[in-house]
Amino acid sequence: MKPTSTIWILFSLLCFAQPSLANDPTYYEFHPQSIMSLGLGFSVSDLTQAKSPCVEYVRHPLETGSLSTEATIRMVSNTQELRESLSMDASVDVSYLMFKGSSHFSFSQENLFSAKDINFVLKFSNEYARIGMQGLHLTQRAQMLLDKGDVATFKSECGTRLVLIEHRGATVAAIVTLHEVDSTSRSQYAGSLSGGINLGALSGDMKASIAGEMDRAARDKRISVQVVSTGGDGFGALSTLVSQDVSGKDVFGSLQQALGNYIKGFNNDNAAPIGFSVGPMLGLTEVDNDLWSLEKERRLGLLVDEYRADAIHQTEIDSILAGRDPRADLYSETQLKELKTLAVPLDDYMNRISQIHSACKGATVSNLSICRVPEPKPIIPKFLQPISPLMGQWFICVDGVAWSPLKSRTFFEDPGGGTILERVRRRLPNAKSAAVVFSVKGRIVDEELLVGVGHPLEGFQVKVFYPDKTKGDALVAGNAQMALVVGSGDSVDVDPIRTAWAHASFYHCLPPASRVASAFRIFVKVRDEFGQLERFEIATSTFSTSDSWQVGGPGLMVWLPIKEAQYYLKIDPKMPCHDAEEFYMGKDANADFKSALDSANIGPYPAYLSSPEFNEVIERILTKWYQP
Repeated sequence: MKPTSTIWILFSLLCFAQPSLANDPTYYEFHPQSIMSLGLGFSVSDLTQAKSPCVEYVRHPLETGSLSTEATIRMVSNTQELRESLSMDASVDVSYLMFKGSSHFSFSQENLFSAKDINFVLKFSNEYARIGMQGLHLTQRAQMLLDKGDVATFKSECGTRLVLIEHRGATVAAIVTLHEVDSTSRSQYAGSLSGGINLGALSGDMKASIAGEMDRAARDKRISVQVVSTGGDGFGALSTLVSQDVSGKDVFGSLQQALGNYIKGFNNDNAAPIGFSVGPMLGLTEVDNDLWSLEKERRLGLLVDEYRADAIHQTEIDSILAGRDPRADLYSETQLKELKTLAVPLDDYMNRISQIHSACKGATVSNLSICRVPEPKPIIPKFLQPISPLMGQWFICVDGVAWSPLKSRTFFEDPGGGTILERVRRRLPNAKSAAVVFSVKGRIVDEELLVGVGHPLEGFQVKVFYPDKTKGDALVAGNAQMALVVGSGDSVDVDPIRTAWAHASFYHCLPPASRVASAFRIFVKVRDEFGQLERFEIATSTFSTSDSWQVGGPGLMVWLPIKEAQYYLKIDPKMPCHDAEEFYMGKDANADFKSALDSANIGPYPAYLSSPEFNEVIERILTKWYQP
């Protein structure tokens, strides 16, 4: 006797609704690579392989209207938390060695989980009426296989599990990454948002804190946003709108409004599958339930994470060796030879992972010893660093000591006003000096990225230095780009892949009867690939003398003294000047230079930040000019 639809579905859901560690799931969430669909079978041992249709049925809505609406925010710090926050099925994801998104649901995890970054996931979702089946029965061929007792062929063609209910709805989410966030803020959000919370349940203080953090990151160009959706019209327009939102004010509010408006465009008619309730395949009296467990899922996840990380390195190495990556012109012959030597072992290692991953998917939960990341791993050289755009952040330097952005914020926002030093002395009466500092952080990799050879940027130049091998300082007429002169021979020490921090106080006013256009002090730390830390301090100006620099008129020179780069930034002199502010000088400062600085005026924070000209200048230096 063939089971009826209602009895079979109820039996399946009741008997298999509470999976143990040795039971496969009874519910699978959305995944862009999922092969699941209502009435189709599958095998737990391979969630990547679609089966033939073996069940005939009539679609039957189980409810009407909307079942639930949800808007949440969560801070995520690893791949597993990201999958959970996006309601993306982990079992399906670890079944594929490589993630492949759809036109609506695609994102990059490369450099997503830096220790100094914060990742928020804003998710809006609706669930509508679920779809079940009526009158379900096996197809003629499937029934024939069972009648013949050919269960093996039946399982191979039809699968061992059946999708019983299709959950329908809509989901849209924004992955918001804030770069270079201080540790206090990271700890605060981790304690409150690591498990996720409904947006409506956020306290007023937490909302204000998140909004302020996002706006500061947007102002400093330290924010990036990726948008994903389960489908629907208008996704392209949403992506464009979100990219505009993160360049303005009230980023947090604008993102919520954009995602909320998008989700309102869905209903029962245009909803998409967002989950699947499953049970044993129709007609099977014995069901294997020893092919999946949380431990097996975890081990598959480790294999997949290792493979995907190695795939990124493999692509980078191939591009560098083929000359398609600008790092090909920066690495020494020794470094290129090391990458070439690594290519074959890395390819072999990835093949081993692929074989283990395939075997692990078919292993029973009592025999998971095969599911191990192979050893030894090929050693990836430390110099194989990704291209990173410059990022900036404001803070205060008091008596030569840089304060954290969070601590600095209280002084920036001091309602008492006055110069920065006056604000600092309200809390530290003995403070001798204070300066507004703009921190620029990034990896120096190639002249095209920074000079803009392929993407010229007015007012931004770079000069690459190699010890005793650089000569000439002329600017190219018309576009005012610095000429790049690089020496040749084995004595040229490149080593350009280093991380540098430049802290510069911006003095942007041009007072009457003063030769000073812009002046600043820079603090630089350089840590090379061997962990050696060096510290530099440089004071300079841009007034026109024989021993100083001036770029196209009033300008600001930012020098990262790691023997590799000089940055030039043209600043518009048409900016308001206000009360004088003390500028902290080193003991070796030139007397004339210090005297000129004393006559320069600067507006209190954040007056000059509101200047359109200044914002335009900062946008130029922090824009990501090169897309690898």
